Amino acid sequence: MTTKKLKTYSLKLEEDFENTWVLGIQTPLSGYRLAYLINKNLELQLRKNEVDVVFNNKKIESHFSTYDYYNEEKYITWSLIHNVYKSLILDKNPFDLFAIESFYSTKIDYLLPEEKSVNFLLKIDGIDTILYDKIASTIRKIYNVELVKPLDIKTLKNKKNLIF
Repeated sequence: MTTKKLKTYSLKLEEDFENTWVLGIQTPLSGYRLAYLINKNLELQLRKNEVDVVFNNKKIESHFSTYDYYNEEKYITWSLIHNVYKSLILDKNPFDLFAIESFYSTKIDYLLPEEKSVNFLLKIDGIDTILYDKIASTIRKIYNVELVKPLDIKTLKNKKNLIF
């Protein structure tokens, strides 16, 4: 009796992100307000996605809101994603010997933990370098946008989190 060896396939992330660009954005604006201003300045139609990007980490679900737009004429996909998720965790009071009272603590999760300086990510699929630079400079001009920084996908440790 002979046994057959199964073929194995591996995911090549570099190929998946060949035409993908990511901007990190730091702003005190809420997600819907930032999406509105990006729509207005870049003439897009970002809309809130009904389904969040969800990650399970140590029994806690982190939900990252997304705003998406697909330009059918130019084959460009736009995604504005929250990089920060704050959750309340019910804990027992460590100073209470009889554990009568409970208290809440806040846990902060990041979609890209290595980029804690930004609270939004703008992922764009299907553009060239010249358009990417124009987009970054346009977003920098939006009132209350404090920081816009290009992120190199090749050097990101958690690039798999951007696949959705």
